[in-house]
Amino acid sequence: MKLATYKDGSRDGQLVVVSRDLVTAHYATGIAARLQQVLDDWNFMSPQLQDLYDTLNQGKARHAFPFDPKMCMAPLPRAYQWADGSAYVNHVELVRRARGAELPPEFWSDPLMYQGGSDSFVGPRDPVHALTEDWGIDLEAEVAVITGGARGIGWGIASAMREAGYAVTVTGLTPDEVKAVPAGEHRQAVQLDVTSDAQVADLFSRLGSLDVLVNCAGIIMRGAEYEIEAFKKVVDVNLTGTMRMCVAAKPLLAKSGNAAIVNTASMLSFFGGALVPAYAASKGGIAQLTKSLAIAWAADGIRVNAIAPGWISTELTRGLTSDEARSAAILARTPLKRWGEPADIGGSIVYLCSDAARFVTGIVLPIDGGWTAS
Repeated sequence: MKLATYKDGSRDGQLVVVSRDLVTAHYATGIAARLQQVLDDWNFMSPQLQDLYDTLNQGKARHAFPFDPKMCMAPLPRAYQWADGSAYVNHVELVRRARGAELPPEFWSDPLMYQGGSDSFVGPRDPVHALTEDWGIDLEAEVAVITGGARGIGWGIASAMREAGYAVTVTGLTPDEVKAVPAGEHRQAVQLDVTSDAQVADLFSRLGSLDVLVNCAGIIMRGAEYEIEAFKKVVDVNLTGTMRMCVAAKPLLAKSGNAAIVNTASMLSFFGGALVPAYAASKGGIAQLTKSLAIAWAADGIRVNAIAPGWISTELTRGLTSDEARSAAILARTPLKRWGEPADIGGSIVYLCSDAARFVTGIVLPIDGGWTAS
């Protein structure tokens, strides 16, 4: 059951029931006007709210309306006074480290408790007013940079990371790529050429903190890579660009305490590519670079992994997906019998950056529908 408090001009708002898919809502009129009333008499009121919730999910509620998160107040805009106890001292340590403060030794032995003011909780989409960063406000969002995140696989990764709660910065090579990124909360797009030392250094100089780096920028010059200049360009973007980003990001990542890098390898990290020798060489190099950095930077608290996408339907593969014969040949070898989507990549990235993968480093994870297994 999902409950929310809607703005109605009063200090306490009005209780609404929200559908499971967060699409519709219904005022809890006749049951309870405020959430606090429900908490005070839960056994009596919760079954009535559950009935309304079930009716809403079945599409049968008579006065349902579209749910708008911007209309939400805090669930309890004015709650009883509360006490906060910090059970995870490592979290307190990370927060203080982020603002350049030392953790007092007694924090490891003495209970850390404080009373919080609870008469003006902020709504989920309302602005947070802070007079100065010296207050050390901890908004909990981890910060991620995703190169090549303005389109294709990179955009699929960026969308998944944002849904997982990360504050995401995506990069695009051209102004048009950057402009095409939809505006959104905790999401920004910047122009970046990963072959430029100056641009890469400038990007990280403007970040106050960094928890995750996903290197997804890359190029392929099919049919031209036997020309030395083309070969050098592909390697400079795909392999040297990845290394350039990792080295530049390391000082910030080392301060995170729970940092992760995910590089983008390829199926051609494992196979040759007759038409793309530079691409195959660069992706093979990324696999080995990933393993090397995982060993070298483990002591700095930085995990380094890579993904190896298979045949993913993006702008770059549109020529193949639209060619029935070539697409059929690809699907014939793919056990799952479909093209991958950018969204198929995003979930794996979220996993590799999460606490669930805290003992995972140095791997190259194929995401290919079983291609490399066949």
